[in-house]
Amino acid sequence: MNKYHFVSGGAERYFISIMEAIRRRGIEPVPFSVNYQNTLPSPYQRYFIEPVVPGEAAKILHQHPSWAQKWRLFCRAVYNNLAFKAVTRIIEEQSPDVAYFLNFNNHISPSAIRACVRKGVPVIMRMSDFNLVCSSNMYYRGGHPCTDCKKGLYHAVIHRCVHGSYAKSLASVVAIRAHRLWRIYDQVSAFVCPSPFMKRELEELGIPPEKIRQINTFATPQRAGRPTWKRLIFYTAAGWLLTRASTWRSVLFPVSGINSQRSIFMCSAMSRMMIQNVSVR
Repeated sequence: MNKYHFVSGGAERYFISIMEAIRRRGIEPVPFSVNYQNTLPSPYQRYFIEPVVPGEAAKILHQHPSWAQKWRLFCRAVYNNLAFKAVTRIIEEQSPDVAYFLNFNNHISPSAIRACVRKGVPVIMRMSDFNLVCSSNMYYRGGHPCTDCKKGLYHAVIHRCVHGSYAKSLASVVAIRAHRLWRIYDQVSAFVCPSPFMKRELEELGIPPEKIRQINTFATPQRAGRPTWKRLIFYTAAGWLLTRASTWRSVLFPVSGINSQRSIFMCSAMSRMMIQNVSVR
């Protein structure tokens, strides 16, 4: 279950990749999402709910809703009754063994969790961001890390953490507070965290440690492309970089626009440098 059924970011790439992986193992995944214009075709697309704001823009940041649509977006973020009914229908017609929740907040809402629990389907929730703790989901604002929401969610309104808007920040805070008040996430059977840090944050939030599993994000192996002079230069420089690591004190890694193969190398290089006490940024 994910609010986008197309590659919009890391969470969606994981969403599509995990469905492909379990399909290869003979398990039939049944996706549930919002039916945006760029949604990938699926035999289960008839279950998808329609967006509040029709058009090409799927992310709320890029939408231009009317005042009536803004109110509906807020209501859906708190409790989406359409999602509740749609998930109930999926369970009745497809009889899933388990529900795997990914990036669903705001567009689908935890109403889908309640639908699963009422039908006796266990819920596993994968934490792709900090949406249970942070109003902006990122632990980041104003160009620096921020965990002020752990002291009180009102900080998100003060700092306008959601898209620089008081109204959006307040709406996010109200939704999080409502979900905590209703104790919806107590009904989740297990939480999957991609990092030890995320696991510690959930434990600090009060989620029982026995419900949390730290599982690294898998990577799909890719075939190497045909050798080119650009690859030759890149990997020659990469080899030299690794041999010189022990003589440097600090290295800056720019990551914007890096493809998957280069990202794999950079992660490997960073880990080796850190072992050699080189500061990596």
